[in-house]
Amino acid sequence: MKPLLNVRRLGLLGIVAVALLVALPAMAGTTVGIAGAIGYGVISNGTVAADNWQDAYMNIIGTLDPNNSIELALQGTNMPKILSTPPATGQMVAPQITNFFLKSDVGGILGLDVKTVDPVFYAGYGVFDLPGYGVTQYGPEPIAAMGVDNGYNDGMFGSEIGAGYPLIAENTAIMGGLVNISAAFAGTELTTSHQQAMVGAWGTVGPISYEVGWAQQNTASGFVPVGLEFKYTVGPVALAAMGQYVQNLNTGGTSNWAAGAQATFLSNYTVDFSVLSYVPGTSYTGTATQDLKGTGDVIVNIGSNLGALASVYLNFDPKGAGAFDTLEVSAWYMLGKTKLRVGYLYGVTGTNSLGVPALNAPSNNGGNGGVYFTADMAF
Repeated sequence: MKPLLNVRRLGLLGIVAVALLVALPAMAGTTVGIAGAIGYGVISNGTVAADNWQDAYMNIIGTLDPNNSIELALQGTNMPKILSTPPATGQMVAPQITNFFLKSDVGGILGLDVKTVDPVFYAGYGVFDLPGYGVTQYGPEPIAAMGVDNGYNDGMFGSEIGAGYPLIAENTAIMGGLVNISAAFAGTELTTSHQQAMVGAWGTVGPISYEVGWAQQNTASGFVPVGLEFKYTVGPVALAAMGQYVQNLNTGGTSNWAAGAQATFLSNYTVDFSVLSYVPGTSYTGTATQDLKGTGDVIVNIGSNLGALASVYLNFDPKGAGAFDTLEVSAWYMLGKTKLRVGYLYGVTGTNSLGVPALNAPSNNGGNGGVYFTADMAF
């Protein structure tokens, strides 16, 4: 009965939270904003097929006053799918809460010159990371974006399905963001397991953005992430380059690095590529032998309503099933607020393969890839 009770409690919490935020407009000076996306698609290689909801989330932001707001993020999980096994029953489970927190601008409340120093306080449920510097569509390279969570690259108070924590955090912006001092810790930090805490500094000075910090990440000694990003525009060409390194402070741990570059012409034509170290079959915090993988894109945007891209994943593991691991090509068209996309996903399966990661495809179709169609609407 415990799983059922947990679902009921989650559903009740979600209902209560939504009710609170819906009631906010009744309070003087309060506004409510809603944003999210719904996306569904199917993929088939002619033999097997799969469908999936690649987007099913909603963010509700209640602005209490100019300095205080509440955010609730709901994510659809285990959504009914026609091609699933067993087939869908038509019933939906309660949405999962990925964020639920209070954001308070202490600088504004105290009447400080927020252009000089602006501390912002967070308290609630979610994850809290340093910013991420990525240049590719697949985007696994921002490995220095670490914090209170089980992964990386969620940004300041981002979300990860099933990996959030009750936490308290702060970010103090100095001189308009030239320097930001961030710190956070989860309630689990005071236990003997699942300890999560972080402290870091980040900012932007001219064309250079930087980040450096320490994140515990459920380990005894934690990690030291360092990242740099450079952006420069000359005429019609916009250039970007980044480099990141994560030092593993744990005994026997593996440290990792990533580097990449991007060039965009007339804002419509982009070429990018990144290389990063990884541990086959584990996460970036594993302790096995390192290998390398690369990912890159060619992107063409034809106006604001039509575009195409080709994305590749390369596996430089000498024991891998194939160096040319994954290829995904697609074209998209905006029909009002709905993005319609047709594409093809190809992948290699086998020893130390990269798992046929799906970029815009609804799934990798059990590793089989295939032709896919998706419809995604943001609101």
